[in-house]
Amino acid sequence: MGITSFIKTRLLNNRVEQYNTKRSYWGEDERQPRTDGINTGLDLVDALPPVINKTIANARYAVKLDGYTSGILKNRIDKANVNVVLVDKENRLSKEQKLTLILWARKIDIRQVAKEILQGGMVDGEGLGKYIKPIFLEIGAHGYGLKKEFNDDNEVQLYLHEMPKDVVNGNPEDFNNFISVEEGTLTVKYEPEQVINFMYNEIYSEAQSIILNCLDDIYHKCNLERNQVERINKDNIIEVKPSLDANGRPYIMELSSTAKENLYADYGTTADSNVAIVPPGIESKILGGNNYQSDYTRQTEIFRNNILRTFVTPQSQAGNERSNQNVAEYINDSAITGFIVNVANDQKWVLKYCNQLLNMQLELMGIDETLNIYFSYSRDDVLRYIMELTAEGDEIYKNYLTNFEEEQPVGERIVSDSGVEI
Repeated sequence: MGITSFIKTRLLNNRVEQYNTKRSYWGEDERQPRTDGINTGLDLVDALPPVINKTIANARYAVKLDGYTSGILKNRIDKANVNVVLVDKENRLSKEQKLTLILWARKIDIRQVAKEILQGGMVDGEGLGKYIKPIFLEIGAHGYGLKKEFNDDNEVQLYLHEMPKDVVNGNPEDFNNFISVEEGTLTVKYEPEQVINFMYNEIYSEAQSIILNCLDDIYHKCNLERNQVERINKDNIIEVKPSLDANGRPYIMELSSTAKENLYADYGTTADSNVAIVPPGIESKILGGNNYQSDYTRQTEIFRNNILRTFVTPQSQAGNERSNQNVAEYINDSAITGFIVNVANDQKWVLKYCNQLLNMQLELMGIDETLNIYFSYSRDDVLRYIMELTAEGDEIYKNYLTNFEEEQPVGERIVSDSGVEI
């Protein structure tokens, strides 16, 4: 074992020991409470379980369901995914080589690739793509899955992709990466150099999806908005309060469509009567009170702000006053603080994977990948996010520009050796 492997293994072992969930900060075993009463309470996951299960399928549905969340997500992706450029910092590429790389980047549509990686990272948390287009593999839909095998240094040595057997034509056993077929699930393998595995905001070897972190807020916001439309101006409110089990959890979170139809049959439909059925979590007095509109606005604003905070948007730091919004937008859109820092981090994150594709293409072309050649985002686009900076800010921006040398926009016309525009 080399010194690097020894250090990585040692750090991993220390981390596993420190963050082992079976240990308690106050004692060796959290399942054996101390007599002084410190560890006799509930675990947070038992006391506050999520309303919506944190699954990739639910995250994708939330984005499709809620235009508000979808708009925030698109705004963040669009601000990060500006014009992609090819940088040859030491000017080592010939004109023909540069032309070949530009045409390749256009053919695979590198900006669309970056967009799909950003979308997949922020929604799914992580994704898997086959080189060299890349072709993104399904891992979150029903019947699909992704498993990883690690070596002693906590490095992935094999990716196992699971899918329903009946989506595959032909005999799966003929595949050169076939592993097994069990209970209708086909598993195939990929070596690390065969695929690109992107993980957003990776912490402790786990990806962190933005959407998964605000699923409950999206649910409550959409539920309240839907009830606002369906139940407005109803005088008779039926409030659903289900019984609780031994752990204090409701037996049902929402009435089934059949249960609602039975109630409507007794009291009349919402279309021809003053009856409204309110699901758990929505107080009937909000819908039926004299201050309905203000109460509704306050409730929905809480959930909207929580979603904005999850995305670290300028609006999340502002109140309703226009002056506060202007200040928040100025602070967050400056070159050195706030939202633009998050956008810059998103750019660095997605470029890491785009440059993995570039390095493979360089290898296929016989170009030494140690050369300083890489994808970046155009410095001209940074100007769009720069407001009136102080003298100190101007100096910071000048230093920022020194990171850029000769760059070739991927999407612009270029001239071949024969003088023909391509």
